[in-house]
Amino acid sequence: MKIRIFIITILVIVSIMVSSLLMTGCDNNSTSTEKTALTAVTNLKAYSAGNTSVGLTWTASSSENVSEFGEYSIDVKNPAGTIVASTGASKEDTNFVILNLTEGVIYTFEMVVTAIEGATNYKNSTPVTVKWSPARRLDADDIGVEIKVYETSSSSSFGSGLVLYHPTSHTPKVVSIGSPGVDSSYIDLYLKTNTITAGSVILQSASLYKTSWRLTRFSTISRNVDGLDNAQLAPPDTGTYTLTSIQFDSTATVSTSRIYYVKGDNGNYGRILVQRASNGTLIWGTTPEQYLNLKVSFQTVAYNPYSKQSR
Repeated sequence: MKIRIFIITILVIVSIMVSSLLMTGCDNNSTSTEKTALTAVTNLKAYSAGNTSVGLTWTASSSENVSEFGEYSIDVKNPAGTIVASTGASKEDTNFVILNLTEGVIYTFEMVVTAIEGATNYKNSTPVTVKWSPARRLDADDIGVEIKVYETSSSSSFGSGLVLYHPTSHTPKVVSIGSPGVDSSYIDLYLKTNTITAGSVILQSASLYKTSWRLTRFSTISRNVDGLDNAQLAPPDTGTYTLTSIQFDSTATVSTSRIYYVKGDNGNYGRILVQRASNGTLIWGTTPEQYLNLKVSFQTVAYNPYSKQSR
C-alpha cells in the first residue's frame, strides 16, 4: 500500500515539472510586445469664446504621422469631475471651440491623443488638461454701436463714463460722467483728460471721480494682441489687481491693440480690448475729442477669474 502511494506521488511531481517546462517554453517563444503610447499634445490653452462657449488651442502631437493615429479626444468635466460632454478634433487641428456650456461654470477640459480602434502597435497618450469658463463677448453698447468712451474735455454728446455690463441692457453702456442719472451707481470706469501731459488720457476707476462710485482695479498685466481669442494656460494672479488707472499717450505708437484686465467693485472680472487706431496709437480722434474704441469680455458670475488671460 505504501509503495503505491509513493509511485503515485512521483508521477504527480513529474507531471507538474513537465507542465512547467512546457509553459516556460511557450513564454520564451512569445512574440507579444508592449504598445507604445502616442505623444500627448503640448501647450493646451483656453479662452472665453462666449457666454456658453470656450475655445481651446494646442500644439499638435508629434505622433500625427503614425498610421494608427486616431483623433484628439476631448472630455469636458464639471467642478465635481463628472464628464458632461465629449467630442473629438481631427488630425492637423490645433484649435477647437466647445459649445453648449453654462456661463460661469469652471470646466476642466481633458485632451487625449487616441489610437484607432484595433491598433496593434500604439495606445492612447497620457491626458493633458486646462481649466476655463465661458464669459460674455460684448462688442457693442446698449444702442448697438461700437463702444467709444470720450475724454472728459469732450463737448460731444458722448459721455466719458463706462458701465462694463449694465444690468438692464446686458451690454456695456457709455454715460455722461457729469449727469449720469440713475446709471451713476453702475459706472465702473471713466476716461479723464490728462491736464498735466498734453494729448494723453487716463482710463480710471469711477471711484476716483466720486468716492461713492464703483472701485474698479486693473491688473498690472496687459497683453499686446489684436483680438480676444488669445488663449492662455491660466488666469493671472488675483494679487496683480492693484492699479486704479491706465494712461494712454497720443505720441505712443503700438504695433497691435492691447488687452487690459479688470476686476469690478462687485467681484466680476473682465478683459478690455483697447483697439489700435489707424494712426498707430491706442487713442482715437484729436484733443479735446479723443476717445478709446473698446471691446469687452465680461464674466457675469462674481469672483470667477476665468474670463481673462494668464500672465
